Amino acid sequence: MPRDGAVFFFEVKNLLDKTYIASANNITDSINAATGLQNPGTVLANTGTGSIYAGAPRTFVAGMRLAFR
Repeated sequence: MPRDGAVFFFEVKNLLDKTYIASANNITDSINAATGLQNPGTVLANTGTGSIYAGAPRTFVAGMRLAFR
C-alpha cells in the first residue's frame, strides 16, 4: 500500500511452523575400550550433543521502505 513514496510491509516466515534442520556437524565413531568393538548408535547419540542445529522458528517481520523521488 504505497503512500507518498513509502511502502509498508509485513512478512511471516515459517508460517506453518515446520521443523527442519539448519545445519549439522559430523560426529566420530568410538570404540568400546573393554571389547574393542565399535559402539552402537545409541552411544553416539548420547555423546554427540550439539551436532544438529534447529532451523529458524516462526518469525514476524514488519517494516517500511522509503523512496525519495
